[in-house]
Amino acid sequence: MAQFRLSRFDDSGDEEQPTFSTNTLQGSGGAIKQSTVLEAAKAVDFSKPDQSVAFEKKYREFLNTANNERTSTSGNILHKLADKSEDDWWQDKHEGEAGDGRSFLRWLLKNYEHMLKCEYKKDDSIPLHFALYHENHAFVKIALDGLEPEDSEIAPSSTLGQILQHRNRDDETCLYLAVKHNSEHVNRIIKLCARIGNEAGGVRRSNVFAQQSLADKSTALHHAVMLRQEETLAINFVTDPPLATIVNESMKADMRLELISLQVVNKSPVDEKRLEMVKLLMESEFIQNTASNVRAILARMNYSEDKDKKHNKALNLTPFQTRVEGLVSRIWKAYRAHATTEFRGLPGPIKDKLKKTAREQALQTALAEVYGTDEILTMMKLFCIDKFRTNRKNLLQALYAPGEERHLEFSLSGLRGQTLTKDYLKRLVKHLKFESILICVSLPSLIFETDPVENGFPISQANSNARSGANYAGERRSEAVVANAKTNEAMMNGKGRRDLVSVFQWLRENHVRTIKRVVVIDDSDRPHSDGAIEQALMNLDVEIWDWKKPDICSDVIYSVAPNVREVSLYWSGNAATMLGWYSNEGFANREKFRKVCCP
Repeated sequence: MAQFRLSRFDDSGDEEQPTFSTNTLQGSGGAIKQSTVLEAAKAVDFSKPDQSVAFEKKYREFLNTANNERTSTSGNILHKLADKSEDDWWQDKHEGEAGDGRSFLRWLLKNYEHMLKCEYKKDDSIPLHFALYHENHAFVKIALDGLEPEDSEIAPSSTLGQILQHRNRDDETCLYLAVKHNSEHVNRIIKLCARIGNEAGGVRRSNVFAQQSLADKSTALHHAVMLRQEETLAINFVTDPPLATIVNESMKADMRLELISLQVVNKSPVDEKRLEMVKLLMESEFIQNTASNVRAILARMNYSEDKDKKHNKALNLTPFQTRVEGLVSRIWKAYRAHATTEFRGLPGPIKDKLKKTAREQALQTALAEVYGTDEILTMMKLFCIDKFRTNRKNLLQALYAPGEERHLEFSLSGLRGQTLTKDYLKRLVKHLKFESILICVSLPSLIFETDPVENGFPISQANSNARSGANYAGERRSEAVVANAKTNEAMMNGKGRRDLVSVFQWLRENHVRTIKRVVVIDDSDRPHSDGAIEQALMNLDVEIWDWKKPDICSDVIYSVAPNVREVSLYWSGNAATMLGWYSNEGFANREKFRKVCCP
């Protein structure tokens, strides 16, 4: 029995292709067979009324009866035309020529629209399902053109609604098949599904956006975000120092493993049409009507076989997790190719030790790099954070598998007035795994202890060098050195403080790329300089600004947060500051601050 079945893509991108019997289609209207009607239609120019009228007169009974059966054994004429393998109908021909499938299809749909609702008995597929599966883009366009009114104010036909909500035996809809088979008209179908609303042909429509295939419980969004073969992910793993240069066995054994694996990642960008498709699937008006619809499309899980044969289990993945798993699989495949060459020839015990450490570091670092820059993942994270901002449980379920949760916020509010060190942050990161997009970063007024400079080198480095010399006399720094370090620090920093620059740089080093909301207490006698604030927040795309520095210049905010939509300002009473904020160069400038409403 031939059926539409969802076929998972393996690493090679190949898909098992189901086959359809298309050479046994025949009707039941008298003794006339479909093959006879189709052959006769090839000799007709349906743009000429006399020829089309003669054809209809001869085969009217067949067209009205044989093609009106709900469960046709082999489908109807439209099923046959939808199969693109029937090249005789879809070869490039001038419009109106005899045998042109486009003219014949337009004529059929104008006079026998009901044919589009006929089901293929073996799997309940309608003609448009066939066309989407066989990637017959011309058929899909003509069918949609005939059902969708040109005037957007006119409601679509009831037939269109019934067709779009129709499910085959695997519960797959036109939307699902359009996304899965990358139809040229997928975005149009998404918009139509949203447009027809909750009512279609008098029958309440189910949520086609969240409809799951019976084959593996995947939705259209699962297929939309799935890593595809054409998405290249070039990863160049580099071992530092190169193992080939290490000859002495003791050097191999004593090598610092934390330096072993670095990598350069190069990922091809996702095409704009696909990004639009993912956005439409998530942001359609119908989906956003209710919280349950949003949850259904973003947090619904599919059923996916674990490729690791050691753990024969099923993985339940949301659309977001499906793409992450695809990236992990591609990174792991690239690393295996690297390791096969890199560790060849090493003694067994040393090779096992190095391979285990290098593997974990390489995979984690490579994934962190790709995870934070992937356009589809970034779009989905932003959407989930916005839609689930009041429901942390749904947000975590949509983004993370159990045990893989990441920190979405960062706060040091309890350290107000204290001194922060690099060592503290280094220890802290062992317990934190940041999301690349943070909902909020909240920092108090604190002091960050930097390495003072002496003779062009950090004192911590100078002390380390001194320890290795014969004349090292202890840990204590001389007062002269400390005084010199403070002078150097003041010269480097200029006016104002720079303490928090290091904290935001630390966040960047831990793969944070976007901060939605920034809250900083900076109301001391010596607040951060404008330059320090710009350096701290540059390229972090802040949307909600709450840096509590009095009289901050609007130009500073615009330079680092051009997409800011909410600003909290703190005023010392300086009249010039207030005039600047309300001037045409300040927040009253709608070209600069497009999303900020200036009272």
